[in-house]
Amino acid sequence: MKLLHAADLHIDSPLRGLAFVDGVPADEVRSATRRAFVNLIDLALAESVDVLLLAGDIFDGDWRDHQTGVFFAKELKRLEARDVRVFVARGNHDAESQISLHVALPRNVTVFGSGVVETHRMPALGLAVHGWSFDRQAVTENVARRFPQPVPGVLNVGVLHTNLDGQAGHSNYAPCSTDDLRAHGYDYWALGHVHTRRHQEFGRTHIVYPGNLQGRHAREVSAEGKGATLVTATAAGVTCVEHRVLDVVRWLACEVDIAGVTSRDEVVRMIAEQVTNATRATGRVGVARVTLTGATSLHREWALHEREISAALVAHLGQGAYVEKIVCSTQDVDTAVGLDDTLAAITTAVARASMDPALRQALCDAVGNRLGHILGVDGERALAAAELRLPTGVDPAGVDALLQAAAQRLAGRLRPSRPAQRS
Repeated sequence: MKLLHAADLHIDSPLRGLAFVDGVPADEVRSATRRAFVNLIDLALAESVDVLLLAGDIFDGDWRDHQTGVFFAKELKRLEARDVRVFVARGNHDAESQISLHVALPRNVTVFGSGVVETHRMPALGLAVHGWSFDRQAVTENVARRFPQPVPGVLNVGVLHTNLDGQAGHSNYAPCSTDDLRAHGYDYWALGHVHTRRHQEFGRTHIVYPGNLQGRHAREVSAEGKGATLVTATAAGVTCVEHRVLDVVRWLACEVDIAGVTSRDEVVRMIAEQVTNATRATGRVGVARVTLTGATSLHREWALHEREISAALVAHLGQGAYVEKIVCSTQDVDTAVGLDDTLAAITTAVARASMDPALRQALCDAVGNRLGHILGVDGERALAAAELRLPTGVDPAGVDALLQAAAQRLAGRLRPSRPAQRS
C-alpha cells in the first residue's frame, strides 16, 4: 500500500515579505499555496496512493473567500474517482472554532472529530488510521495519551497535530514527547504543526513531520525543498519513507563575501550571480535573503548604496530570481586591517618584554615607583592588585601579569563586540 502524508498547507495564506520586492510575479506568488496543493494531488494520482493523510492547518484560519473551501473540495474530488481515501485532522489554525464557513467535501474524505480519538479500519489494505482534531486553537493537553492501543495484525497510523518534544519557535499546542508516541507501538505517526521536515525511526516506528508544502516567508528556507512524505508499507510494517518536493516558490539564504570589493557594480554582479545560480538549481521561482560579509570600504557608505544596489539588481538577476532583502554584516576594511595590526603589535611587545630581563626590571622599578602615586591610596592599590592578580609588592612576576592583563584589556576595548549590522 502507499500513503501520502502532508501537513500545514495554509491554503491561500499570503507569502510574507514580498510586497515591496521589485519584479516579483504577483499572480504566481499569490497562488503558490494553491499550486503546491495541486502538485500534492497530482503526486497522489501519479503514485496511485491508497490514502492521503493531512495532519492539520489545511487553512490559515477563517477563509477570506468562500472559494478557498470550494477549491479544496474540488481538488479532493479528483481523488474520489480513483478511490483514494483522505483523512484530515484539524490543527490549531483550522480548528473547529476557527473556521466559520463550510463546504461539502467528497465522500472519500474523513475529517476526524475533536471528541474521542477515532479509529478507521481498512481491512482490504490491512490498515488502521487513528486521528483527532483540534476543537479550539489553544489546546494544551497531551492528546497523544488518548490514542488507543494498536489494532493487531495491521499497519497502525496515528495522525496528530502537535508540538513534539517542545520544539522552540512553535506554539506549544497538544504537546507530547517522542516517548509518548513510541509507547503506542504504532508503525507510523503522521504529524503536523512544525514546518521543518523531520523523520525519526525507532525500530518499526516512524515519527514524521513532512514540513509544510510551501514556504511562506524568508525564515522557511529548505535546501531540499518543501513538500510531502510518500510512505510505502505492508500490513507488517513500513518499507520506505520518501520526501517529495512540491513547492512552487523557494525561499533561499545566500551569503556573499565582498571582502576587498570597492565597486558598487561589482557587489551587484556578485549578488546577482549567486542568487541566479541558487535559483536555477531549484528549478523554481527563487526569493533570496542575501547577507553581505567581509571587510570592505563600502561598509561606511552602505546607507548610501543600499537602495541603488537593490534597484540595479532587478536588471541583473536571472529569470525567476528575486531578492527579498539585503542584510549588511560587513566590516570597515580600514578598521579591520588597523585592528589586526594593532593587536599583533601588542602581542609582540608583551612577548619581547617577557624575554628581556633588563626591560622587565626597568618596568618593575617604574611600576614600583609610580603605583602609589597613580592609585593614590593603599585601598585602591590593594583593589587593583587583587583585580590584576598581582602580589601587593611589585616584582618581575607581577610585572609579567600586569603586562598580560593590560594587553587583554586593551585588545578587548579595541575589538568590537560584534560586526556592525544594518538592514
